[in-house]
Amino acid sequence: MDFLDEEKVLNLCNQSLKKLTRNFVTKEKAATITHLHLDCNELQKIEFLASFTSVTMFTASQNQLLRMYNIAPLKTLVSVDLSFNKIICVEGLKDLIHLTSLNLSHNKIKEIDHLFTNVALEHLDLSDNLISCLSNISHLTKLKKLYLHKNMIAQLRHAEVYLPKSIEVLTLANNKIADLNEISRLAGIINLREFSLKCNPCVEMTGQMLGFDYRPFLVNWCLELKIIDGYAVDELESLRGEWLYSQGKGRQFRPGEHAQLVQYLAENLPFNNEPLQSEQERKLRLILSKAQQHQSQLMTESLTGVCKSSSSQLMSRSLDPSSLQGYKEKPSPPMRILSQSLHCPSTSSHKDEETKIEELPAPPLPAASKLVPVPESLISPMVTNIPDIATCSKPSTSSDSYYICEEMSKMKLQTIKTKADEIRSKKSTSDRDQAATCIQKNWRGYLCRNSTPSLQTFYQHLQVKRFNQHIMKLSEDVRSLKTALENEHKLHVLQMQAINALWRKVQQLQLCMQEVLREFAPTASSSLSEVSTQTDIIAVHTPDDTGFLYLRPSTLPLTTHPVTRFIDNLVGDVFKDTIEEENSEE
Repeated sequence: MDFLDEEKVLNLCNQSLKKLTRNFVTKEKAATITHLHLDCNELQKIEFLASFTSVTMFTASQNQLLRMYNIAPLKTLVSVDLSFNKIICVEGLKDLIHLTSLNLSHNKIKEIDHLFTNVALEHLDLSDNLISCLSNISHLTKLKKLYLHKNMIAQLRHAEVYLPKSIEVLTLANNKIADLNEISRLAGIINLREFSLKCNPCVEMTGQMLGFDYRPFLVNWCLELKIIDGYAVDELESLRGEWLYSQGKGRQFRPGEHAQLVQYLAENLPFNNEPLQSEQERKLRLILSKAQQHQSQLMTESLTGVCKSSSSQLMSRSLDPSSLQGYKEKPSPPMRILSQSLHCPSTSSHKDEETKIEELPAPPLPAASKLVPVPESLISPMVTNIPDIATCSKPSTSSDSYYICEEMSKMKLQTIKTKADEIRSKKSTSDRDQAATCIQKNWRGYLCRNSTPSLQTFYQHLQVKRFNQHIMKLSEDVRSLKTALENEHKLHVLQMQAINALWRKVQQLQLCMQEVLREFAPTASSSLSEVSTQTDIIAVHTPDDTGFLYLRPSTLPLTTHPVTRFIDNLVGDVFKDTIEEENSEE
């Protein structure tokens, strides 16, 4: 049976295989295979993969695999798919240095580890597992897509350090994140374009929880987001996020302040209050239209050589809150991206539609801080060489407007480069000046110390004073040390005297005990023989009958012997004499 779809592809899907054998392909043919597919089988263990030395793609999804270390011999792998199995840990990837795509979704993995050598990885799918916390994968500097949805992640601690800056797609939906402020830890991922957070406790509207729109809050922390929860970020959401970042309190809350954040978002970005939401949307659309109108007029003025002061006044008028009074809402014109280039020509019809917009009776959105509008045509005050727009522009038609814009852009870029060179040269000059000043200070101090007689005299007097103070301190330390040594010597002498006196008394007691034993040795030996004889007789003649009524007692009272009294009196006299001698010595 031939399972080779092509010369380099081995397809063994849907074969109800329980193990892999060598019978499917020869060893010579296995060395030429680049794609190996084992999906939809009943494999619990993969064996005999060492002969596939050229495989770059390996798939074994929808099986019953428990471990994945058997793929270690496939060192040429670029893509691996082991989804829908029962794998419990990531392993066997140490030698797969060319791996760029790894799919381990729908398994039982609890930790992201053993990826230290897979620095070429670009796609990592660990969704629908049992992961509870983030691990350090900052070494994966080429990683662009990281899927972690449907796990058990409750917080994003150390995400700003653990996650690489190159991530463009990150999914955290269907986890256990209860604090929306955890998103603040993702602000360092500057390339993040797509993100998902739905079905987490922090964004679910249940019970008495206040309704709010969390999408602008995500844009507030990740300004480059284009897709949230599978839906594109529109211009209104982007503008709301920029307002939260620049004029609102979007970045003033920290992890642990979820309740305060929810209250703030419910007041400023309500989800269920339709009148308030429509009012804010109307104001935002008006701001968008005014910004577009200003951009188109500024571009037209730059092409016709109009004075820059008039454009500044136009910008101030277009964003002035007083200009929004008395406006009646009309169907909004087609919106364009705010970041549209100022030098791109616009159609006259779009300009006519924007000039028809009347003023609105309501003020713009409230802001936590007031910003002064500045026209985009103004160049930074640090730039001194400002090109004259009037001299750069000349009467032109729509056909050569592009070349005029390009020439102006080149002139601005050259001006910026010139100013950067000037700042760099000034900085180097200031560094040299500081070094020269430091050398002069040191030289002046040297001359002052060695050439001024009064200063030398004062310096010598100060040195002598410090020497005297140091000598006095050392003398005091020596005296205290000498006193401590003398006290210790006295204590040692007293201890030796006490030990000698005690030893003499012990010797006297030993002599007395020897005399007592010599005097009473015959009496003690005779009494001991009588006791042993009596004991032997009793042991022999004791009746074995259990009914005997008169039994020998187990213990007998000892009578006071004259020898005992004599010894007690002798010991007492010895101790008395010892005490009297100690008192007399003292």
